[in-house]
Amino acid sequence: MVGCSREQTGEQAMKYCTTIGIDLGDKKHAVVGLDEKAKIILKRWLPNNREDLERFFISNKGVAIGMETGTHCRWISFLAKKCGCDVYVGNAHKLRSIFGNTHKNDMRDAEEIANLLHGNKRHFHPVVLRDETHQGLVQLVKIRETVMQQRTKSINSVRGLSKANGIRIGDCDADSFQKRLDEMINEFPQNLMKLFTPQIELLRVLNETIKQYDRLIEDYRNEHFKEECGLLETIPGIGPINSTSFVAFVGDVGRFKHARDVGPYFGLTAGRDQSSDKDEPKKITKEGSKFVRHLLVNAANNIMRSNTCDTELKEFGNRVWGNRGKVAKRKAKVALARKLAVTMAAILRSGKPYHDDILEAAKQIKKN
Repeated sequence: MVGCSREQTGEQAMKYCTTIGIDLGDKKHAVVGLDEKAKIILKRWLPNNREDLERFFISNKGVAIGMETGTHCRWISFLAKKCGCDVYVGNAHKLRSIFGNTHKNDMRDAEEIANLLHGNKRHFHPVVLRDETHQGLVQLVKIRETVMQQRTKSINSVRGLSKANGIRIGDCDADSFQKRLDEMINEFPQNLMKLFTPQIELLRVLNETIKQYDRLIEDYRNEHFKEECGLLETIPGIGPINSTSFVAFVGDVGRFKHARDVGPYFGLTAGRDQSSDKDEPKKITKEGSKFVRHLLVNAANNIMRSNTCDTELKEFGNRVWGNRGKVAKRKAKVALARKLAVTMAAILRSGKPYHDDILEAAKQIKKN
């Protein structure tokens, strides 16, 4: 028992809790319970295992339970809902009163979570977690990206070491690099041959692993999201990886009130710091998935290339750029990435393939 002597413990306290805040940890969780007058009546630690958590949630059926986003929030929140609790998962990046606390500890964090949830649930910035089907695709996309990053690091390492020894490996894409290295291996001095032979084997394994994940993603997408991804790929410049990743990370697009809300969701809109007469422009917020944001900017770059077909999206990007140099072009790509995200959301909401008037048509579609 932690706290003052007046606080109740165990089953006695659980019967009177109306709001419970949980600060999730890796091995144990700090728990604080409040009554209807926001008075602390429960403080305890819960071990991070399914049996103890399930027992606790069942004994608190109907109680509002709050927790922050994090590693364990998904399965624990689903377990709490299954046990009949009213669960809220707050956006950890927006709960400044918690992460900005100068006297921060787990029990204080749990208390602050409970207080925020008890006072006004909107101030808790609750998020909507993806359903199991979308989350399964997200996990496949993420683990594929991890292998891709490992391959990129390996390629960069080999290129750097080659240059340091006076040998330049010709330009080629990542998929072809292992083959290029195979062809050049006999041109390297003996010491580099010994150094790079294991790298060639590693790249061969990584390439095969990526292909395996590509097949898994394709099978999963065809089983669950074939129609949605097919609609997105009607946009010139959007391929299978872009469409699949967008569908996976955006989840149920119907939860957004407007298609334009997807831009801020992926951090593609400028931040703002307005006070009195001061209103300085800021960079994009970079909230949400960095991976999807990177894919959208790359897709915007492909759309703006001279050899792609003319669309309203390409015209928009070139208009923002205005041939004003590299910095202006980078800003134009980000602006086009935001517009592209909104367009993709509008397509999913309308259920119709891409055309230049899709955004106007989407305004007529009511929220699901």
